[in-house]
Amino acid sequence: MADSPAVSCRSELLSPAPECRSRNRQIADALRRDIDNDVYTPGSHLPSEADLCTRFDASRNTVRSGLALLVSEALVSSSHTGGAL
Repeated sequence: MADSPAVSCRSELLSPAPECRSRNRQIADALRRDIDNDVYTPGSHLPSEADLCTRFDASRNTVRSGLALLVSEALVSSSHTGGAL
């Protein structure tokens, strides 16, 4: 059985390794990359929270927190009918 390498999140203050970032931050980063790569274009809708939960294997609260980061950055907007770019 091989030992996995130790990860020190505290030493990665300016640019933490992906495994050190919170799950909601990882989700926001992945969606941000998708937006930057035109997977989602201006005016289009993001997948439903349920679909994002499945994609990221995360709870609804974690997905919502990740989406809230994107809303706070004015990268997406939120409405009761669904998020849009």
